[in-house]
Amino acid sequence: MSFGWLAIFLLYFIKMLRGETDWKKPAIFLILAALADWYYFFYILIFVVLYLLYILIIRFKSISRKIIINLALTFFATLIVLSPYLGPMIYQKITNPDFNLPGHDPIFYSTDLYAYFIPGQTSFLGQDISNIWSNWTGRNENIAYLGIGVLILMLYGLVKIRSKKIIFWFLTFLIFAILSLGPYLHINGGVTGAAHLPYFYMDKYVPFVSMQGMPSRFVIMAYLAAALLVSFAIADILKWKHFIKFIIVGLVTAIIVLDFWPIKFKTSPLTVPEFYYTLQKDPGDFAILDTSAETSKVMFYQTIHHKKMIGGYTSRETVNTKNFLTKNPVISNIYFGQDFETEEADPSILKSYNVKYILVGDSVKGHIVDKLKLPMVYATRELAVYQVY
Repeated sequence: MSFGWLAIFLLYFIKMLRGETDWKKPAIFLILAALADWYYFFYILIFVVLYLLYILIIRFKSISRKIIINLALTFFATLIVLSPYLGPMIYQKITNPDFNLPGHDPIFYSTDLYAYFIPGQTSFLGQDISNIWSNWTGRNENIAYLGIGVLILMLYGLVKIRSKKIIFWFLTFLIFAILSLGPYLHINGGVTGAAHLPYFYMDKYVPFVSMQGMPSRFVIMAYLAAALLVSFAIADILKWKHFIKFIIVGLVTAIIVLDFWPIKFKTSPLTVPEFYYTLQKDPGDFAILDTSAETSKVMFYQTIHHKKMIGGYTSRETVNTKNFLTKNPVISNIYFGQDFETEEADPSILKSYNVKYILVGDSVKGHIVDKLKLPMVYATRELAVYQVY
């Protein structure tokens, strides 16, 4: 739903450039889009540049003084409201080495070229071809299937209508789709490093892009452009005088619905091991090292026991945080499931960080913790708890 702020901003931004509204509504929705997701703010900046170039180059129109003032007021008001968030982030990034943190791996989180033309893991049509999409990197970030119906209508608009707005939105689609491919082209899971794609240069030369590392998310803007191209094509078809227009629109709509029909997601009840309620009742001030499940579930458990916890998740780790988890002996071994020699198995470092319990959920990490020779105080099939002190 948060993407709606971006779409509404684009609507009022275009209306503002046409003189149909002033700067206030674009500013409001730009602020809401940025607060929803910084990625949206970045995508909007790219779109604004593209649309202004479209006006100047394709439509051969000059930008009036009134529009320039409205543009300036839109971004000035936005920056004023966002400055408490943007200011410290930029300041820390520039001045504090601890915040010299990279984003996600852009090579891993790049859209596979096949993903635009082959149904993926969330599609009803893609379940019988998992041998293809399972090769793609990026896991659930690599979802970009356009569908046959959308492609047909996009091509219809490009060939049949041929208006300047169709050209603009098709170029917008291409630009964001190409950016989503990341720094190198991925074809069926293979990375072709022969040539650098545009995102490589954006990541290298545009400030703060390296903090993102998710080129696959440009797909959302490609989808928006594709949706507008589809709407233009349908509007043109409905202008036909023959009754067959309704049959064609109905048929293409049915194809689109089938193309995007999702799989039925499996759900299961979440059971909380009794030990977390025992922790909740313990009045002591101590920390735990919980590797019993995926991070999201472990953080959910923390809402029950309310104890300090090593690990967890933030979208960007600081340098010191990453070093703490990766370079601290024993802690890093348990957290990442890396075995150590017997002579290194000294639990004293855990005591120094006031870690009272170690929670593991699989035999591999259990085998590692066993070398610490700590007493096991709780055990079920899903959870084993060791007491440090």
